[in-house]
Amino acid sequence: MDLFRRSRRRVSTAGPATASQSTAGSSTTNQSTAHQSTTNQSTANESPANVSVPVSASNSNEPSVIRTLPPPVLPPVLPTPTSSNDDGGQKEEDEEGPRLLIEHIRDNYGLSDTPRELAKKSLEAALIIISKELNTESSHFLLELIQNADDNEYEPNKVPQLDFEYNNGYLRVDCNEKGFFPKHVLAISQVGNSTKAKVKKSDGPIGEKGIGFKSVFKVADEVYITSRNFSFKFDAKKDLGMVAPIWSDPPSNFARRPGFTSFYILLRPECRAEVLRELKVLDATILAFLKKLRHISISIDTFRRTLRRENEDLPSLGPGLVLHQDMEKRDYATVRRRVGNLPSEEKRPGISESDVVLAFPIKDGVPVIADQQVFAHLPLRQYGFQFLVQGDFLTVANREDVAASNNWNLKLRQGVLEALVDAVHLFSQNNTALMFTWIRFLPWKSPVYGFFQPTASEIFRTLKERPVLRNYLEELKKPSELIFVPPEFCSHEGVPITQTTSTAHRYLSPQYDRSDKQALLRLGVQEMTIESFIEEVRRISTVEEHTMRSAPPHWHSKLASILLEQKRSTKNWNLIKQLKLILLRDGRWVSGSEAVRPGYEVWFPNDDIGYELPTGLPWHLVADEAVRDRHRKDLFNALGVHQMDILRLANALESAHADVGFAATLNLQDLLSQLIFMFRAKWRGKTNQSTLWVFDEHGDRRRGRDVYMDSTKPSAATLLLRDRQRFRFMHPTIANAFGHDAEAWHHWLLSSVKVAIHPRLENMANPRIPKQFEMHSDFQYLLTGVPAKELLQLLRDNPADYMKSFHLDERMLKNSEPNLSRTKLVQRLASLPVQCLDGNIHQLSQTFLPLKDLKEVAPDGCFPFVDVKDPDHPQWHYVLYPFGVGQTDSFNFYIACMKGWKAQDDPPLATLFRLLEHIQARSREADERVKEAFEKYELVYIPPVASRKGFWVKPSRCIWEGPEVLRSVYALSRLYPDSKRLFTSLLGLENANLQHLIMETKQFVSGDSIEYIAEVFKELEKFLTDKTPLSEVSDLSKYDIFPIRTSTNQSGFECLRGANQSHIWWIADTTHLLRSFEGCIPLLALSVEDIGGLKRLFKFAKVDLRKLSHAVEGNARILGFMIPWEAQTALLRRRANSILRLVPDTEPNRKRIFEQMRAASVYKAERVIQEWQVPTDGSPIKGREEEGRVALKFDGDSLHVYFASESAETKAAQWQLIDRLYAYCGMGKIQEGSQQHKFLLMQILHADTQEEIDDLLDRAAVPPLASDDAVDEAAERLRREQARQNRKSSSQSGEDSPWNARRSSFQNLFAAGGTYIFGGFGENLFGNNAGSQSRHPPGGYSPGIHSGFRRVMEGTTIFGRSGPNGHGRASGEKARAAMCSLRAEELFDRFLISLRDQGLEYTSSQHWSRQRTRGSATTAAAFVLPDKNGVLTYLLSLGGYSRAEKWLANPPTYHIEVKSTSSGIGDPFWLTSKEFERGRSFVSFNASDGIVKDVSVLVVYYDTESKPKKVIIPNFIVDRQVKLESPEDLKGNLVDRALPSA
Repeated sequence: MDLFRRSRRRVSTAGPATASQSTAGSSTTNQSTAHQSTTNQSTANESPANVSVPVSASNSNEPSVIRTLPPPVLPPVLPTPTSSNDDGGQKEEDEEGPRLLIEHIRDNYGLSDTPRELAKKSLEAALIIISKELNTESSHFLLELIQNADDNEYEPNKVPQLDFEYNNGYLRVDCNEKGFFPKHVLAISQVGNSTKAKVKKSDGPIGEKGIGFKSVFKVADEVYITSRNFSFKFDAKKDLGMVAPIWSDPPSNFARRPGFTSFYILLRPECRAEVLRELKVLDATILAFLKKLRHISISIDTFRRTLRRENEDLPSLGPGLVLHQDMEKRDYATVRRRVGNLPSEEKRPGISESDVVLAFPIKDGVPVIADQQVFAHLPLRQYGFQFLVQGDFLTVANREDVAASNNWNLKLRQGVLEALVDAVHLFSQNNTALMFTWIRFLPWKSPVYGFFQPTASEIFRTLKERPVLRNYLEELKKPSELIFVPPEFCSHEGVPITQTTSTAHRYLSPQYDRSDKQALLRLGVQEMTIESFIEEVRRISTVEEHTMRSAPPHWHSKLASILLEQKRSTKNWNLIKQLKLILLRDGRWVSGSEAVRPGYEVWFPNDDIGYELPTGLPWHLVADEAVRDRHRKDLFNALGVHQMDILRLANALESAHADVGFAATLNLQDLLSQLIFMFRAKWRGKTNQSTLWVFDEHGDRRRGRDVYMDSTKPSAATLLLRDRQRFRFMHPTIANAFGHDAEAWHHWLLSSVKVAIHPRLENMANPRIPKQFEMHSDFQYLLTGVPAKELLQLLRDNPADYMKSFHLDERMLKNSEPNLSRTKLVQRLASLPVQCLDGNIHQLSQTFLPLKDLKEVAPDGCFPFVDVKDPDHPQWHYVLYPFGVGQTDSFNFYIACMKGWKAQDDPPLATLFRLLEHIQARSREADERVKEAFEKYELVYIPPVASRKGFWVKPSRCIWEGPEVLRSVYALSRLYPDSKRLFTSLLGLENANLQHLIMETKQFVSGDSIEYIAEVFKELEKFLTDKTPLSEVSDLSKYDIFPIRTSTNQSGFECLRGANQSHIWWIADTTHLLRSFEGCIPLLALSVEDIGGLKRLFKFAKVDLRKLSHAVEGNARILGFMIPWEAQTALLRRRANSILRLVPDTEPNRKRIFEQMRAASVYKAERVIQEWQVPTDGSPIKGREEEGRVALKFDGDSLHVYFASESAETKAAQWQLIDRLYAYCGMGKIQEGSQQHKFLLMQILHADTQEEIDDLLDRAAVPPLASDDAVDEAAERLRREQARQNRKSSSQSGEDSPWNARRSSFQNLFAAGGTYIFGGFGENLFGNNAGSQSRHPPGGYSPGIHSGFRRVMEGTTIFGRSGPNGHGRASGEKARAAMCSLRAEELFDRFLISLRDQGLEYTSSQHWSRQRTRGSATTAAAFVLPDKNGVLTYLLSLGGYSRAEKWLANPPTYHIEVKSTSSGIGDPFWLTSKEFERGRSFVSFNASDGIVKDVSVLVVYYDTESKPKKVIIPNFIVDRQVKLESPEDLKGNLVDRALPSA
């Protein structure tokens, strides 16, 4: 076990104390010390300020806690006796003097007859904190005792020593100092009044705070002290027992030691184990930097330990320390550095420089590496250094850490770095024991932490640029200039393989231990890598070639073994291939890349080949000495050098021939010698593209694949390629080299050298893709230079040579390179123009073999039969099949027949029928060829009709079945009834559908007849349903498809118009409106009967609102007398409930109709004049008046019916009443049963009894009369459904409302006019104002948003618009209304959230003041909402507040107050004065620039306990919409009147 292990008492190395701990402890303690020093010199009546004492938590890593104590009232300190000497000496006191001093101290602490309880309690609290909580460890007092011992005064002839002895619960501590004098007793009896505080620290004691001794009370309650004539104790259990001494003799079992000051500490039982454990682990390093103390002994039962320190010089290292621990010792090389220019420090007054000392532990001249302590004379803690550090550091109060942020300490920390640099320069000098081992002291294995953490990186950064390391020549160099060579790059003797006279100065000395490599690298030394090693070898082989040549064999062997290991690294291996490593027999050195160069192969020698080697080849052999070395041979083999054998020679010869430059050196005899060697070696080549050279008949060198060999075979190149200058033939010397074995020789030339007899078909397209080929230029010559008939004959005569290039290899994928190349060749031949029997030129793929069976079916003289010799020869099928030449009555054959007949006028229909049947029978389902052929060649024949000739069209112009009225497409079911499968399943023809009819309408022109257009519209109506998506019929509203006339001429029309807003025209949908407006305004040129059947067409074309029945304003004038008709009034009221059963539940005004019918009145008038007018931008256009029989008028909740007196009793009048009631009740809006409703209405008015009516209605399955509540619920459902449909319609169309561009031009089309038109757009969405006009969205808002507002505004009324607003009044209490306000804000918050779907940018946390301020007071309105997207502004405009329309371009910010009445709308609500002032401040029309920025809005909720409703009132104060009933309480009501629009 290491005798000098570090103390376990120190702070754990798991982590340093935080800077905050150090700073807090230091600052507070310094304040306390300074203040107490002052206090001790004050009078007895003065009280000190609060005492702040740092209290550390039990865990050293937790931050310190600052406790502030109440100010103790301390007694004055006794003055130092006048007999004291300046040097600290003291004259001998009499026997009573020490006892009297003790008593006097106690008296001053109030422990006599007149105690001062406040002082006692305050001081006791401070002492407890100081003694027990200031230090984290109980055993800390041991260090305080050692510190005090080092601070003591000693006789010159004594060696300062301190002895610890434990016995029976007592720890006795003896020190051979001079002893206690009164001043010492006074100091130990106080807090913070140390006798050492004012001594100059560079020369004086270590301690300074005057509180260290008190730490003993963390482990003991009783402490006895004997010194000279003093004998007293401190008893912590007594009042002020830690500072008030008690005169007492020591325990009886301890004898006093003359000449020693002794402490007798009675350890508490629970602390004894820790104290003894810490005593046993004290080591000699604790003496390293003490100023006086040189000897410590420890005695615990049988345990003994002696610690000593000596100062002496170490060999080659200078001054040092020798620490003894019992019988063992440890040497420490020390380096001292004086740190000057220290900052001013109140604890070091007058001191500007101090020493930093580093001590490096060594044993037998070798560094001892272990974490060492940092000292401030005594050990503080470990920071990760491998050497001892001593400095006059200022510490925190518990002396367990350096005060981190202290400038004095920061300067000393820099001195530690400088001292270490001094030490390195010392140790790196020649002949020092640490010359090559000092690196181990650097902090690289474990981190430096805490206060000294920045020092670690600075150490390496500083040393990196200092000459502190030695190279191979023992010269000092900067670490960054040196290279560490790993063992794998060294010889067996440890010398770097690449070391030469030019590299030795760059290599690190081998004297450094390789285990220190990481520290060396961190200093900046570069480590040799395999890449840098290869580069060094390259440099040597080029710049210092003589070094490599003269190197011994073992050097080359080692080099080869190193390089061979890099074979798997592609990058490094490529570099090695460039090194000149291979020694040849002729003494030259070549690289691996040179050794395998084509035509320059290097071989290992072999004398047993067996054949005569060819001539003309520059081959070389490896030197014998290199072959004999196993490592070198393995390396050369890996680089491509091989043993010479026949196969390798043949392959090498082929590679040599691949070099174009090699061919230039060949003559005919050398080339023939090489070819014969390859022939005898039975070489077959590696690819289909041979690289071997030959000579042609002109003496030129050419590749074998580029020449032909003469032959007498049919279709040979000799016969077809007669231009001997363009097409080269082989030299006869080569062709006739083997007279006796000519057949085998020629076969080898054809198969291996790739010489050809027949014209070549294939040629390599890309040398990088060997399997890819294209058509050879020689064969291309045949395509243009030889008749196609002869070319086809060549293929038929030599199918084995050619046809394999045209048939796909089924063993390969279709997209493989060979098959792709074959496909291109096939396409090239298939497109070859050939002469056909019809006298025309056709592509080969479009022709047919003229077989007898086919010629009998094909049309004469217009069919592409290819012209070949002997067409029935069986080989033709194999040869022509790949090129698509037809040979059977296939689908393509019949398509070709159709094309042939198309070329003729008036083809016979019977023949076409048969051809279509054949095509139908030979076609598979989903056969795309059918569609492609019929579409491409327009093979659908439309026979002649009347004066129109027959013609051919594409299938896309046809349908299978459809109305005869269609002109844009042709229905084929009547023309080719037996070919349904062909046209429907194969060609995909559909029956006429909606899109065909819409396309037909888009073909309308002004010359078309009204009858034709009407028929198309009727057919189109059949295809339209209520579920038809808008996206399918959008074209109906985009094109001008409706015939319009302005005259009374019934036979034609003037123009076509559509839904475009700029087109002004109407639809006369009733006979009486047609009579009234015909010739006055542009009308749809269709009969009323036809118009009545086109409801869905008008709806989807977006023109249904152009119906005059919707647009006109009707007015019945009553002339003359007016007499109540009581009988009819009674009848109508009796039958009202029966009539109301017929009202559709989809009628939005159903409830109003119920109320008015039940209060109906009937009158007779002298005359009833019916007149109509159409509203326009200017003056309305009036129609023709007509004498009426019946008129309906509405007055509030009543219905008034007027009969012309002359016709009142006629059936015509009764029928007109039925028509009026039928329209008034909305019965005409339903699709089914509308005529039945007229019949039922007539029966209700003419039946004799109610029983008959009920029976009639029940038989007709008319639902019973709904209750008023049911009517309300149905209306609610209707509104929601309309909103949903509007949203759905908007999302499908994706377009803005078509009325946006010119809203004013067509606004009247949406308004309800006349005396009986209700519902639709005529209904006011946001109130009961039936007469107001609907407001359509301003620019950019879609119908979906309009319907969205309709949804969210149910139950909402906008004040400030024109029109009556009748509301009742109700009383209520202020308290009840106030309690509802919060509920109202919550309701309005939900309302705003619902508007987010319409684009409102609203979040509760941002715009609701109560949420934004979390309920705290605010001067803002309940809601402050910038209307960025204009959603609220549009809502106000839509609700009738006309000013808002002017704000849409620049929407304002709304300041919204929300209130609630206690019950109804007329009940009062209360405003605060701030709310009233805000209402007056934000005015919508006072902005000077015309842009309104802020608007005040009041929202009032009512009926909150049933179904909450709200009224929205912009500018509620300025517009006087609120009436204050009680100005004192700001009690208000909504005004009950209409205000004019601004």
